[in-house]
Amino acid sequence: MEKIIVEKIKETFSEEVELISIKKVLGGEISDSYKYKTTIGSFFVKTNSNVDSFKMFQSEAIGLKRISETDSIRVPKVYYLGKYSENKSFIIMEFIKFSSKSDEKKFARKLAKLHSFRPKEEKFGFEVDNFIGFTPQINQFESNWINFFKKNRLEKQFYFLNEDYVKIKKMGEELIKKLDLFFIGIKIKPSLIHGDLWSGNFSFDENGEPIIFDPATYYGHNEVELSIMIMFGDLSKQFFDEYHKILPKQKGFEERILIYQLYHYLNHLNLFGNDYQSICESILTNLLEKSTEFTK
Repeated sequence: MEKIIVEKIKETFSEEVELISIKKVLGGEISDSYKYKTTIGSFFVKTNSNVDSFKMFQSEAIGLKRISETDSIRVPKVYYLGKYSENKSFIIMEFIKFSSKSDEKKFARKLAKLHSFRPKEEKFGFEVDNFIGFTPQINQFESNWINFFKKNRLEKQFYFLNEDYVKIKKMGEELIKKLDLFFIGIKIKPSLIHGDLWSGNFSFDENGEPIIFDPATYYGHNEVELSIMIMFGDLSKQFFDEYHKILPKQKGFEERILIYQLYHYLNHLNLFGNDYQSICESILTNLLEKSTEFTK
């Protein structure tokens, strides 16, 4: 594998390259990640043996390219995507050295700029399907956000649940029937979002510039992005205050954040099991109670 990767670096840069060292580094929970130090610089390489690994890396590369084109926030450059056997794939990217320097207000402004980027057509979805963890994310374009989120996000997660979670499935069916109630009186325009922006997928470079990576990109409601950042983002109040100066909260924000967090918790339940059962049941109970209040 190492030989193939060095050959592809050589082809990409049209230079003679010698490998100095390979070091395993942190890079998410799904793929194996390495720093390839060579005579022309260092590269970040991810490998994966999942049956869908090439599609995963391909959709990641497309997502990074679309985010880069907005000129809003830094993402790593993708140099090469390939296979070294039938089900084993790799992606070669720019190696970015992270630092402890951080500027949350700058991060908030740059993320709000990304979320202000609109598609040519006012539709929700993306040009390719992608993955949230190992879970497929269907991104077929829809003009109505609520329909998109019902069909391509919540219903898919409830479908993936096994027979141990009948109660959650039944509660989910009830919530989906009432989902429109949480969107009354607000306007939603499609925003380009990273899609999986937990704390493991953003950092800051040596100049304190924010960087985002490992996306599950699509055009969606910007609040979806904030929901996972509140769950697993470890960001201060000043980040969100700065963000909302540019993209203000709309009525019902807190309840919709719970809906969007439910999607991620259901995905964790499907991927990792029982540890996430109680939080899914709690959120569903809360939301169903709220929906009853709306109809009084």
